[in-house]
Amino acid sequence: MHILNKSDFIHFRQCPSSLWLKKNKPEVYAKYKKADDPFLENLAKQGYAVETLARTLFPDGIFLDEHDPHALELTKKTLSTHHTFFQPSFSANGFYARADILLRDEKNETYHIIEVKSSSKIKKDKNHSHIEDVAFQAWVLEQAGYTVSSMSIIHINTAYIKQGEVDVKKLLTQTDVTEEARESMKTLVPEIKQAFDYIQLKDIPLDSCQCLYTTKSNHCDTFSYFNTTYTKQSVHYLIDIRKEKLKIFLDAGIHNVVDIPITDTLNNRQASHVLSAIHNRPIIQREDIKEIIDSLVYPLYFIDYEAVSTAIPIIDGTHPYQQIPFQFSLHILNKNGEITHHEYIAEELVLPDVLVQTMKKYIGDTGSVVVWYETFEGSRNREMMEMFPHHLDFLADINSRLFDLRDIFYKYGYYIDYRTCGSTSIKYVLPVLCPDLSYDTLAIQNGTSAMESWQRMITLPHLERNILKKDLLAYCERDSFAMIRIFQELKKLTS
Repeated sequence: MHILNKSDFIHFRQCPSSLWLKKNKPEVYAKYKKADDPFLENLAKQGYAVETLARTLFPDGIFLDEHDPHALELTKKTLSTHHTFFQPSFSANGFYARADILLRDEKNETYHIIEVKSSSKIKKDKNHSHIEDVAFQAWVLEQAGYTVSSMSIIHINTAYIKQGEVDVKKLLTQTDVTEEARESMKTLVPEIKQAFDYIQLKDIPLDSCQCLYTTKSNHCDTFSYFNTTYTKQSVHYLIDIRKEKLKIFLDAGIHNVVDIPITDTLNNRQASHVLSAIHNRPIIQREDIKEIIDSLVYPLYFIDYEAVSTAIPIIDGTHPYQQIPFQFSLHILNKNGEITHHEYIAEELVLPDVLVQTMKKYIGDTGSVVVWYETFEGSRNREMMEMFPHHLDFLADINSRLFDLRDIFYKYGYYIDYRTCGSTSIKYVLPVLCPDLSYDTLAIQNGTSAMESWQRMITLPHLERNILKKDLLAYCERDSFAMIRIFQELKKLTS
């Protein structure tokens, strides 16, 4: 009999077939499971950090290690001798639960379950409801013979501003959700039982899975196992594809981008994507690109920020999840083709005042400021205006001169190449336009790793710090230089 826990149930909701494979053919599942996503890994680490902090609110609590082979027996043994528990384990009828925090009411012999979340609010959406998370745990406890009197969720208070040592009572908010969780059980429990019964099946159809009708960002890890005929040229990779349109294509027997009819149901970028795939070449609107490029004012400042964002704020004067720039790379391209490079990285936990001061040294009063995804750099600049009124004019001026190079590929769709698989991330566009330049040779290859590396760097001794510092500078420099190279390739196309 396969055991079902809360994580399994969430997996079932995403894709029942994928969960079945994990339970019944784990060796096959392991071959297809995607590499760990750095962003999701970071979220998990943030969650563990918040949970550890939440435990300090209950100084009498005892920790019951879930990895202990006798965790279930240990939980049962200690329930009668203590009243506050961290990670107690419960099992009944094939279902397993582990509570983040459990409080025992000695008078009534009832229990209060507390789920700890690193989010800024209580999520209630169908894909992942915190209310249903705690309801799942409570239901298993009751199946095991215990009475659950109340349920709560602890989450982050984003209004909290760190000043000195973190004030846990102000950072974390506890909300009673007993009534909502009880109500959710009416529909949740039948679905839990359905998931349990499904993973006990001896066989299931293996020629497709439920993710077939979802967009690629929602595909399960084992999508390619169940859907062997679908490649990176499938309709799932069409630019801007939505679930509704995807279903229309699949139901009509259209599986590949090249088979999509070019009609008025496609937007301009989608039509260009189809044509690119059919003709095996990019679709380029040269005159439109030339008009944009010619409108830019030299010198051109290609700039990229790296920022840190944590559930538990680490810098005084900041709130949870606030994005704090700690690094920039700046390439300056002059009219004559000359390129200069400047960079900065903070080496301690401080607000980015010096970062802005350093930018002021190199960014003049005239010239377009080129970024990739203006929303990020522009938002950071607006936030730093609030932090530093003495830099307001400078940062406001920069924002007035921002040009998003990504817009040529995304907003306007003047350059569409099917090989970017419907993505306009610089890490997809760069190898298509500049195959000689990539991120593969770098020790740090994404923003999440950069953020984590910087947090480690500032705690390390001098020698080890310099190694990480070098890696961080190389990564950020690659981002701004990648923009220069892409810009140069576009300019060649229009000259």
